[in-house]
Amino acid sequence: MRYTEYHSGKPVIKDKALLSDAMEKPAGYENQEDRKAKTEASKPDFPVLSNNDKRKEFLKGFREWPIWFEVPEKNETYYRYNLPDGSSIVICEYHMWLEWKERDAGENPDLMRTELYLLKQGYHYLNDCKTNESAIVEHLKNVQKRVEEVMERLTHSGTKEAKNDATIKEILARLTEYEDTGLTPEQVQRLKERDIAKKPIIIGVNGAIGCRVGKCPKCGGILRSYMRFCDECGQRLDFGGLDEI
Repeated sequence: MRYTEYHSGKPVIKDKALLSDAMEKPAGYENQEDRKAKTEASKPDFPVLSNNDKRKEFLKGFREWPIWFEVPEKNETYYRYNLPDGSSIVICEYHMWLEWKERDAGENPDLMRTELYLLKQGYHYLNDCKTNESAIVEHLKNVQKRVEEVMERLTHSGTKEAKNDATIKEILARLTEYEDTGLTPEQVQRLKERDIAKKPIIIGVNGAIGCRVGKCPKCGGILRSYMRFCDECGQRLDFGGLDEI
């Protein structure tokens, strides 16, 4: 039933007596959006999955995971489980009707099937993340290994928060972000040093454009006082009053 109509291009309730019923639709939509946001932000405890059989059993229990969203028109339900490394497993459960089962075998033609997805940070479209059980089992194995490594580091370092699951997840997420850059620790350190503003070496004045001229303290490249970074090496600069003539 439609509750609204357009007057002068604006939607209005056709019958004010139906206002309460009409509000059920946007309320239901908002509930779905709230559930979706809550599922995306959830950080469930990561179970100990010591072998592939347990990992497969974990996947079979997907109906216990939070529902991410549903597509009623296709009779699809998407379950989502967020992992401590920032990735997520999504399993879509959908119906399929196989007429031949009823016609030729006398069996129930209404079947339930699943589609698996592995969402990694920075993904664009859900369909780009389709995968299979073997790939997810391997991913779970790697996540488990990294969790154990973090636990080992925290325990050996004497960190009191070693048993804090939230701390482990935060560290894993930060570690994943770092590994995704593909940079070595030395490269990260060089980038960090490059981003610390340094004062240039002033060597003169360019009266034609009204600025001071200097050299980069790192690579010796020629600088002008309106520059904030060296064009040659990317060093952040701080003229700090030296740009005044």
